[in-house]
Amino acid sequence: MVALRKVELASAELDVERCRLKSPITGVVAEQLAQPGNRVSPGAALVQILGNKPLEASLFADATSIGQVVLHAKVILSVEQHPDLGQFQGEINGIVPATQSGNQLLRVDLLDPPLGWIAGMSLSAQVEIASLENATLLPRD
Repeated sequence: MVALRKVELASAELDVERCRLKSPITGVVAEQLAQPGNRVSPGAALVQILGNKPLEASLFADATSIGQVVLHAKVILSVEQHPDLGQFQGEINGIVPATQSGNQLLRVDLLDPPLGWIAGMSLSAQVEIASLENATLLPRD
């Protein structure tokens, strides 16, 4: 009886492994086109994958920060809908001049987005606007 159950378990594990999809390229899932349990035709697209080039986010900075943000500044990002994903880093790769609304568009390379992050999620960001290197802190008095 035990031997039969072991054979059934091995068969079930093999069935699960046959259903597991593996992408031939690295990247991030941008859109899931089919849901688990759906029937699909051979050759049908199941997901859309963004390639392995750096992912980019668009952030808007308010008018008070214009002129303070510089290229290659560090950005700490977090996913608003999923705080459990933690924080990850980005770097500003482009600054678009202020729009009529007074906001400035920042293009940010996402250096290492966490697993579970999906393109299109809202992000919160903290942008480094000043960095002092080789500075000496002097007492006030």
